[in-house]
Amino acid sequence: MSEAQETPRNGRTDGVADLTQAFEATAAREPSQIAELRTALSGLIHDAQAALEDNVSALLVRAKDGSKTLRSEATRRAAQAEVLVKERPYVALGAVALGGFLLGHLLSAGRPQVVYLRDSRHV
Repeated sequence: MSEAQETPRNGRTDGVADLTQAFEATAAREPSQIAELRTALSGLIHDAQAALEDNVSALLVRAKDGSKTLRSEATRRAAQAEVLVKERPYVALGAVALGGFLLGHLLSAGRPQVVYLRDSRHV
């Protein structure tokens, strides 16, 4: 978009203001048709806005429900992990060590694995 279209003028962009001016200039020629068109467009805009508000509120409700479900599931899993650590601490420690080893191996996979050694006698 050009800078002229992004700059607001009285709450509208310049492109919308230009269209409004052209619309009003045409309204002087055929006022009855323009009035009908304006009424129809106003109804469509109102319906679209109502549908958008309904969709946003429905998505907000779904997001809140998902957040509650996720929070309760995380709490349940944390309680399970706590029981596992208390009952079998060495298994939990081994699982954490294995996870750390695998994570370190995956993160270092992009680096070359060559080790250069120098013989101190030939320096």
